[in-house]
Amino acid sequence: MFDLWADLGDQLLMSVKLFHGPGAWQAACQEAESLGRLVADPFGADGLKVDEARQIVMLLNSTPVCSELGVVLVGPMDDANSKASDALLKSLEENDGEVVVPVLWARDLGTVTATVRSRCLPVWVPGTDSVLDEVVENRARALVDAYMGDDQVRIVSELDEPKGMAPLVVAVAEALVPHLADKGARMLWERLRPLTKYDNPTPYEVLSAFVG
Repeated sequence: MFDLWADLGDQLLMSVKLFHGPGAWQAACQEAESLGRLVADPFGADGLKVDEARQIVMLLNSTPVCSELGVVLVGPMDDANSKASDALLKSLEENDGEVVVPVLWARDLGTVTATVRSRCLPVWVPGTDSVLDEVVENRARALVDAYMGDDQVRIVSELDEPKGMAPLVVAVAEALVPHLADKGARMLWERLRPLTKYDNPTPYEVLSAFVG
């Protein structure tokens, strides 16, 4: 999925990345490792607080003792204290990616403060820890097709006796990626996005996302 951003130009590549989705934590860790070395332990595991945000700002304005690029890993940003998020804004906006860079992650992009989102490059990560069998993938694509065609009868039939809602939601998200230029697909993703942070959303919750 990261290749989607490869051709967006140097300006976007220098932006602070905000990974979001079921695989966001793993992707953020991989990004941090590929960029350089962590200058501190990850921040925000219990909900980012103001004092942690101030430490992050101080680190972003420092110079690592080694030649490698320094990295600060922060998240989940959807659990961050609003004042802590505000404290990071200037550093996110002015970071030049040359000395110490922040890498942010969140489970649900929609609940990250808008001011943080506007200063980051969002990168959707569908997750790599769930094995999606062919049946689940086919049902996911059928649901997307039914939604795009406003076929509510088919939507309900595809959700009949579902075998695990969490894999289905992830599969639907993956099936939507090629269609996100379409307004209908974007609307569906906005409905489904809050469900991706739950281990096992109920069939009713998924159905409501499609026909609510």
